[in-house]
Amino acid sequence: MMDEEQVDDSTKSEGRLTRRRRRHVEGHTGAAAITTAERVGAALALRKQGYDYATIGEALDPPVSRQAAHKMVATALQALVTGRAEELRSLMASRLEDLLIGLWPLALKGDGEAIGNVLRIFDRQAKLFGLDRAGKVEVTGRDGEPLKVETTIRRIERVIVDPRPLDSAVVIQ
Repeated sequence: MMDEEQVDDSTKSEGRLTRRRRRHVEGHTGAAAITTAERVGAALALRKQGYDYATIGEALDPPVSRQAAHKMVATALQALVTGRAEELRSLMASRLEDLLIGLWPLALKGDGEAIGNVLRIFDRQAKLFGLDRAGKVEVTGRDGEPLKVETTIRRIERVIVDPRPLDSAVVIQ
């Protein structure tokens, strides 16, 4: 991060940081960010007490619409959930790494049980970080053309009506 002393003279205006540079220097700890965080905290507290979004919006200073209050609360709740999930993911990754460090020397020496446990840890890490997710699959017709649903349905119906052995069945493309 850069502080005010590191900013060259071209970004200063009469000894002060320009608004754009100040926002960059202050980041998420500037006065505006703190004010916003306080408003979001107030909105969450009111929602926790059971108030509807219109009432929450009116209670904020300055007041906001029902829709803005809803968005504020929903965004904050999503950030809380996402943040906690990331914390848990990080904790689990650290624990798995600790287990792996302990088992690795044994696995390298050929200990079958250690090798099996290392492979299970690898599998769990892959799941934790989403490495095994299936890729995007796109179904197309011949030569990459869009799939014609009506034609495909007719072909499927023909196969259902005249079930020939699979090796001579109509291939759907």
